[in-house]
Parts: sequence; C-alpha cells; structure tokens
Amino acid sequence: MDELKTFREEINEVDDALICLLGERMEIIRNVGSYKKKNNLPVLNTERFKKILKSLTEKGKDYGLPQNMIKELYEVIHEYSVKEQEKAN
Repeated sequence: MDELKTFREEINEVDDALICLLGERMEIIRNVGSYKKKNNLPVLNTERFKKILKSLTEKGKDYGLPQNMIKELYEVIHEYSVKEQEKAN
C-alpha cells in the first residue's frame, strides 16, 4: 500500500502543476483577448487552432499519449480560451 500511496502523491503533485499551468495559460489568453479586441481582430482563428492541434498531437506521441486524448483535451481548452477571449476588455 505504501507504493500506491506514493503513486497517488506523485499524481497529486502533477495535478497541482497542471492546474497552475492552466491558470497561467488562461491569464495569457485574457491578454490575447484584450489585444485582439483593441486591434479589431477576430477571436477565433480556426486555421491556427488546426495547426496547433496537429503539432500537439505529434508532440504527444513522444510521450506515449493517445492522439484522441490530446485532441479532446485541447478542444476543451480551446473552447474555454475562446470564451475567455470573448469576455476580454
């Protein structure tokens, strides 16, 4: 059981880091949204997202991550990013 406890503690540490990084990402997204609003740029750039998604799924392969997992995860992140940009001042 000690080994399982250790694994769970390691997972908790990684989860904490992921939450921190997502928070940092969203702060940058807010800045992007403000920039786009000030410069009359559209929030959504579908072509850019397609390129990013392709790049990330390729990088995910290097870590043994299923392409569908990366695709689905970043589609959700992107959806929230667009919403956050739309709310930007």
